[in-house]
Amino acid sequence: MLKVLIDTVLRGHRPDLLVAVAGGFVVIAVARRVLTFVEDKLSGTVGTRVVRDLRVTVYTHLQGLSLRYFHRHRLGDLLTRLSGDIAAIEDLLVTGLSTISGLAQATGYSYGFIRDLLTPADATLRRPGNPRRRAPTR
Repeated sequence: MLKVLIDTVLRGHRPDLLVAVAGGFVVIAVARRVLTFVEDKLSGTVGTRVVRDLRVTVYTHLQGLSLRYFHRHRLGDLLTRLSGDIAAIEDLLVTGLSTISGLAQATGYSYGFIRDLLTPADATLRRPGNPRRRAPTR
């Protein structure tokens, strides 16, 4: 999009296209915001549900234990350990998923950018299936 702005609008002296290119920038920015919001909402919902299911499973297991188990172990230590572990898992799932997703996106963009920089333009024309592929010269 920036290439179109510089090459076509500014260098080509086509001010009539400036509104369309600016509109494209606005659409891209709004789409990124919407996708970020959806991603945050989805990761928060998934993380919350996993933690809820984990808590239900743990407390159901605790309720099934015998009274002898609770007499041998100090209840305060047990509850502190459970709440701390579940809070750590919740933090990982709710905030960690969006962080991991962002890092994966940045890695993909970086890989594509570096690949494009290192691939000569001539090599892309010679890829199989390219309609502008040149016949091999002898």
